[in-house]
Amino acid sequence: MKVVRILGAIFLAVALILFLVAGLVYNHTKKFMETSVTTTGTVTDFELRRSSSSSSSSSGVYYPLVEFKTDKGETVEFVSSCGSRPAAYDKGESVTVRYDPGSTKYPYRARIDTFASNWLGVIIPGALGAAFAVAAVIMLTASILSGRTERWLLDFGQPTMTEFQRVEVNTSVRMNGRSPYRIISQWENPATGEVHVFYSKNIWFNPEQYITGSEVRVLIDPNNPKTYLMDTSFLPERAE
Repeated sequence: MKVVRILGAIFLAVALILFLVAGLVYNHTKKFMETSVTTTGTVTDFELRRSSSSSSSSSGVYYPLVEFKTDKGETVEFVSSCGSRPAAYDKGESVTVRYDPGSTKYPYRARIDTFASNWLGVIIPGALGAAFAVAAVIMLTASILSGRTERWLLDFGQPTMTEFQRVEVNTSVRMNGRSPYRIISQWENPATGEVHVFYSKNIWFNPEQYITGSEVRVLIDPNNPKTYLMDTSFLPERAE
């Protein structure tokens, strides 16, 4: 669970950064909404943008090229930051444009006045931040609960000698191109005759050479054999 805790901390840090970005963009957009004015513009053309991996004429996103006049009579042209496929507008179509007359940079921070154009820069990092935060909470909560269960088993678990089966690579986990090993053993419950299979925690080296006997000690919850902790204290501490 150390890996889970580390990943949880990383995800939480990423979430905080994304929330910070969303907050900064929100304040920036809020100020723009307060100082900007609206006017009518016209879609004059489209800019087709393709991904670097595709050169097909049938792929790409259309970004409208819009022309409008400021309150001073200056003709301004800009490409919308929001594109779509198919194009969301027709050539010659009138659109509402929002721009900042106090801006010193052409084209006066102009944009088509839609919810997406105004707030997408807030929604995307905010939504990603929420997703990373939820994942972080799940991982950290699982780590905390697992730690409590492990401590309880160390104190109150029933020591049981189980039959060593094999060592396998846990391909469901992969980090930096590597997967960990885990020890597998089994035990037949004399009270019920049910066979239980036990797995060790992930081990980032091959433990086979350190398994000298045919049995492995497992600490089992007497009331629920599905809650257990395989004792791997015989493995080298430096490699744990």
